[in-house]
Amino acid sequence: MPARATLAAYVYNGWHPCAERDRHFGAGWTEWELVRAARPLFQGHVPPAGPAAGSYDDREPAVWDARIATARRHGVDVLVSGWFWSRGKLVFERALLDGFLRCERQHELRFAVFWANRMPHRVLPLREIDPSAPPRYRRVFSDPDDFVALLRDCGERFFRHDAYWRIGGAPYFAIFDTTLFLLQMGAARAAAAIARAKDALGGLHLVAIDPDTPWRPRLRELGFDAVSHYVRLPIWKGGPRQQDYAELAAQREAEWAGWARDCALPYYPSVAAGWDATPRGVWHPHSTPDRFPWAPVVTGATPERFARHLRAAEDWTLAQHGAGAPLFVASWNEWSEGHAIEPSRSDGDALLRALGRGAARE
Repeated sequence: MPARATLAAYVYNGWHPCAERDRHFGAGWTEWELVRAARPLFQGHVPPAGPAAGSYDDREPAVWDARIATARRHGVDVLVSGWFWSRGKLVFERALLDGFLRCERQHELRFAVFWANRMPHRVLPLREIDPSAPPRYRRVFSDPDDFVALLRDCGERFFRHDAYWRIGGAPYFAIFDTTLFLLQMGAARAAAAIARAKDALGGLHLVAIDPDTPWRPRLRELGFDAVSHYVRLPIWKGGPRQQDYAELAAQREAEWAGWARDCALPYYPSVAAGWDATPRGVWHPHSTPDRFPWAPVVTGATPERFARHLRAAEDWTLAQHGAGAPLFVASWNEWSEGHAIEPSRSDGDALLRALGRGAARE
């Protein structure tokens, strides 16, 4: 069998009603409402179609059993979920606690969590708001004690599970908005918090997601072990409204070595299947705002182009780190942002077959 990277797919656990959204949208509201209501915004635009099996409630163990079976069948090695924590407040936690941890197949595939240090939007679909910074209600304010409490909580709930993903013997953990975390903490307090957490847990493989330029040379001294991304595909600022998948993929591939060099840490590529967040925005029949979620939209995303980009990422990963090194895919099911690889109503399992790993594990 040829050498392989460890393929880890990000999972969005926001596909169920929760108290946070019941207060703002009404009882039982979920983002499936956005996916069902999505409309084309320009000629040739096809919004995300939604899953082949229809909408689901990811608090149900049967949803996770089916997900794990499908992932295994197509050679996905790890499912990595966001853990929404803000000083002990949890959002979307029931998907893991009621769904995954009660499903029959929970030991058949590795899993992991990362800190989603942003709270969900309270207004969806989004209207025109100040785009200069996340709304204050979405920001997660932390300190060293809170960070250690978060890691202890994850240790109790997840790290001790026999299927939890470990890298070099230490549990994987990542910070989604690394820059926000470091700006809030400051370098000295961040380093102290990371050291305390690692000591409390007896080790941790801590990954920085998408750190801003000034922080990249400092990550190693602060205690991070690697660098990666969630979605690294569109040009977020200064690019055209419509962006071609193949061109973006080539641009991102050319950046991988620079990320590794600038951070002086292992860099794990993240390959996105596409990007189209327009379901999260209010429909404008005549003109649309030139910012998230209406723009950019990635066009020309096909299973073949996704497969080529993924092969390039795996080749680079194997050359840099050897067999078994992490390689991320965005994502398993982020339907309202248009980068889901689970079977869809439009393409079936074409994106999963594009992984090229169908015979890897039966």
